[in-house]
Amino acid sequence: MPRKKSGPPCDQILPYLNEDVIPLICSWLPLPDVKNCRLVSRTWNVAAKPILRKKSVINLECSFDKGEIARNARIQREMASFGQPLHHVDIRICDLGKIDFKSKVYLDQVHLFTKYLSVHKLAISVHIRVLLYPPFELNPQPSG
Repeated sequence: MPRKKSGPPCDQILPYLNEDVIPLICSWLPLPDVKNCRLVSRTWNVAAKPILRKKSVINLECSFDKGEIARNARIQREMASFGQPLHHVDIRICDLGKIDFKSKVYLDQVHLFTKYLSVHKLAISVHIRVLLYPPFELNPQPSG
C-alpha cells in the first residue's frame, strides 16, 4: 500500500505571485492562453479578466427589422455585464436594402449602438444583396 505524503500543502510551500504581475504576464499571451490563465485560481481569474476583455472581440449581427426589438433589449443587458467601455465590437449589418433610415425601429437601434456600446474599436461590415430583374450578366462576353 503506497504511503501518503505528509507535510504542508502546496499553498504553504510555494510563494504567492504578486497580483500586479499577473496582468503583465497575460498581456503578452494570446487570447486562448489568457482564457486558460483564468482557471488557475480566483486571483488569476480577477487579474486576467481586464486583459481578456481588451483582447476579445464582440460580434453582433443586426438586421434592423421589427423582430429585433426584443433582441436589442437582451443585447443591452448582456453588454452591461461586460462593463464599460467595450474594447472591440464588430457589427455585421444584413439586408441593408430593406432599411427605412427614418423609421423608429432603425433610429432606436442606432441609439442602442451609440449610447450603450461605448467602444474603443468599432468595425461595421455591411452585406448588400443586389437582385437584377430580368437576370443578365454584369460582364457579358464579346460575341464573335
